[in-house]
Amino acid sequence: ARSKADLRFETGEVIARIYVKNGDRVHQGQKLAELDKFRLEQKLSQAEDALLKAELELKDVLIGQGYMPDDFSKVPVETMRIAKVKSGYEQSK
Repeated sequence: ARSKADLRFETGEVIARIYVKNGDRVHQGQKLAELDKFRLEQKLSQAEDALLKAELELKDVLIGQGYMPDDFSKVPVETMRIAKVKSGYEQSK
């Protein structure tokens, strides 16, 4: 081999499949390996659920302060910022 490269993933998930072996010639853009997607899909689903819950919590906070649920555009910027922090919206987003 003229050059050698280490293969690293951004996450620590299990490798589901390896498409090449040592000594194989590879080309730019070629798929070398694939991660098991089950845990990643589970994490994504949990994150989507948390965001939905935070959105509901945000609405609840704003309604509790007297704002109408169908038009939050009239909420002052600072009040909206505090409500987003209190509801966990920004963190979930």
